[in-house]
Amino acid sequence: SYTEGKKITKNDIDKLIVNSSEDDIFDLVDLISQRKVERAIDLLDELLLKNDQHMLIITNIENNFKRLYEIKILSKNGYDVNSLASKYKLPTFVCEKIISQCNKFTMNQLQKLMEICLETENKLKSSGVDKTMEMEFMLFNIFMVK
Repeated sequence: SYTEGKKITKNDIDKLIVNSSEDDIFDLVDLISQRKVERAIDLLDELLLKNDQHMLIITNIENNFKRLYEIKILSKNGYDVNSLASKYKLPTFVCEKIISQCNKFTMNQLQKLMEICLETENKLKSSGVDKTMEMEFMLFNIFMVK
């Protein structure tokens, strides 16, 4: 069947979990771009439950915003979907989705979103904070950006 008779290892499972987490982060950023607050909070909570690595999650969210920022700049400088797909080694349909997300933010908004992620990252590094609460607070701050 799926494993062709091979034993499933922890490493196999970890690979699947990491990929699904990256997909979930992409979906989270998509929900943010669509201003779907409740669904974004639910997905963040789900991510935190299944993957108790707050720093990894925040870094991935921040990296998604950085990529949106970069692609917004490149698009303004004449890059089309195919050239972006080639540059980022992504399927064309993924780049189309990313460009759609980019169009929902201004450059200033994306800069502010990256700043919020960085501030949250710094708070998470200090001891004694409720990491889940800080992550949810970050999400609320993200939705407050106009």
